[in-house]
Amino acid sequence: NEAGFQWGDERQTLRVVAFRNKYSNLIADNPDNPFNRINIGAASNLGQEITYKKMIQDGAVRLTWVHQNPKDDVSNTALLKRAAHFFSAGYSEKIDAWQVETSARYTGQRHDRYQGTDEILQSYWLLDVAVSRPITRQTLWYGRIDNVTNKDYSPAYGYHVLRRTLITGLRISF
Repeated sequence: NEAGFQWGDERQTLRVVAFRNKYSNLIADNPDNPFNRINIGAASNLGQEITYKKMIQDGAVRLTWVHQNPKDDVSNTALLKRAAHFFSAGYSEKIDAWQVETSARYTGQRHDRYQGTDEILQSYWLLDVAVSRPITRQTLWYGRIDNVTNKDYSPAYGYHVLRRTLITGLRISF
């Protein structure tokens, strides 16, 4: 279930949404044996999301905030690996033929369990930067640096992700 409203004009948009999701037979990681899955008989997620976008000269700012309460309805506990708070902010601008984008993403604390040990995974911020430029009408060069600050973080207990990453390529349309 989702209900919300959106307001906007030619320069800005505000969107506010409340949501309630119900799940039956949710498949999840087994916290006591990471190579197996478990079935959660009933789960739910109640939350709100607010997004604001504004045009600023040749660019655009986007802000999004999410608050949610994902829980196992059978045991009345928080679902593992799911944060209650998320925030993201981004700015994009066209400079001559270049498209430049920056974004910052926040993920709040989450509960996790590994082989019977309860853990609290720390919140983290990530900063990403991307650029692109058309070469021809059908070809676009792009480059992106994910995790610019080289943050060491863990989205799940015992799982470490790539640190700073450079991705580049060509996108060809036919």
